[in-house]
Amino acid sequence: MSITELKRVRTQLVGGCSQALIDGLFDDLLDDKIMSEAEVEYIVQKYPVIRDRCRQMVDVVMKKGDKSSIFLLKKLKERDQFLSEKLKIQGKYTILCISSRLELSYNINNCQHILSERHGADCDIIAMRNLLEGLGYEVHAHTNLTAEVMLEKMKQFASRDEHSDSDSTFIVLMSHGERDIVCGINSENITHPDGKEETTDILKIDDIFSTFNNKNCAKLRGKPKVILIQACRGKEAGRVLASDSTQKVDKEKLESDLLYIQKETDFICFCSTTPDTVSYRDPKKGSLFILSLMESIKKHAHCSPLEDIFREVKSSFQGKLQMPTSERNTLTKKFYLLPGY
Repeated sequence: MSITELKRVRTQLVGGCSQALIDGLFDDLLDDKIMSEAEVEYIVQKYPVIRDRCRQMVDVVMKKGDKSSIFLLKKLKERDQFLSEKLKIQGKYTILCISSRLELSYNINNCQHILSERHGADCDIIAMRNLLEGLGYEVHAHTNLTAEVMLEKMKQFASRDEHSDSDSTFIVLMSHGERDIVCGINSENITHPDGKEETTDILKIDDIFSTFNNKNCAKLRGKPKVILIQACRGKEAGRVLASDSTQKVDKEKLESDLLYIQKETDFICFCSTTPDTVSYRDPKKGSLFILSLMESIKKHAHCSPLEDIFREVKSSFQGKLQMPTSERNTLTKKFYLLPGY
């Protein structure tokens, strides 16, 4: 049974499916998190004809495996006994160990700063929560934190047991910033008597990677960890008129990796702008980077890996005020946000 059985009845199911039936089946699949809201929304919007909609739903479920296929057949029998008998669906389907794949996301948005208030940042909070929840992530959001508390909260998030059962995670930080730092809400620019400048209350980007690397966050080892940073990285303009550590490795000191793990893998960090340059935000709509990222994910998540989506975002900024950039990309496989397609 399972996938083979669902494949057998696919053509007749598509031909006999009603609007009420497919709506009910979508509800069942959403309730058990077999399909995400983004997947259902995509099918409903792209396929207005009921038969096409049903065909896509069945194909997505089959690609998710035997347990998902059994679940759909069981719900079909419950919702339309007449159609089930016509399709000659036999037996009782027992669903064992269908676990909801729980993906976690950690979001920080610092709106209130000593430096200046980030007008429009509240739009980013709502937008990112809606986007990630639509992709099946459970969002853990915090606002207006100092750098010390940000790091503490991140370490707590990294230690969560749920990561053992997840396939990936998003870490999103939106604040003021400089080249390699994100600012806490008490951050200030101080000039010392000797003329040296210092920015206080800062979180180093390296500390984010360290918190979630393979050594400190074993539960996410081998799983994509996507870091999104919406922040300035300096004071320079991101557009100009024109522009056009080499250390040798001692091979004799290399050791077998049989007993070791690589410290940092499966990361991809996507920053709102290039190093040393400014990142822009619409006071009424939110950050330009977040707006473009949302649009591209909604448009391409069903068919493109994340790296291609990031490339689409960068392409949308050509000739504009800033240029998003991908950094420290150690993904070893293509990462699809909607793997059912």
